[in-house]
This record gives sequence, C-alpha cells and structure tokens, in this order.
Amino acid sequence: MLDRETFNALNLLRTAESLQVDAFAEAMGVSARRANAILKKLATKKYVKAGGSITAVGLRALKPYKVDNAVIMAAG
Repeated sequence: MLDRETFNALNLLRTAESLQVDAFAEAMGVSARRANAILKKLATKKYVKAGGSITAVGLRALKPYKVDNAVIMAAG
C-alpha cells in the first residue's frame, strides 16, 4: 500500500513523465529539499529512474489504485 505522498508523487510523474526538481516541488506543494527527499525515496524503491521518470515498477505500484469504472451522478 502506498502512502499518500508516494501515490501523489508517482501519479504526478506518471502524467508529467519527467520534471525538474523545482517544478516537481511546486506541483507537490513542498520545498525543493523535501522534493529531493521524496525522489530519493522513490528511487530507492525503484519507482523512478535517476532522471525522475517513472519506471515499470512505479507503474505497477499504482495499478491497484486504477479506476476501472466510475458512475457520475448529478442532481439538478
């Protein structure tokens, strides 16, 4: 099970492919120092490559959270 920070980081990298640390930090709402720590943690788990792009392992970690079907209801 992924913690919220890891999930958000992987999901961001999945949609953005690769970001510079400052852009990653801004998108995550954290400092550049915290962003580096997050990326280091993800790299240790082999979720991302050194350049910050998501790996197949990272994509597999996100797979249990994939939404297969959604029902949207609106009330008027």
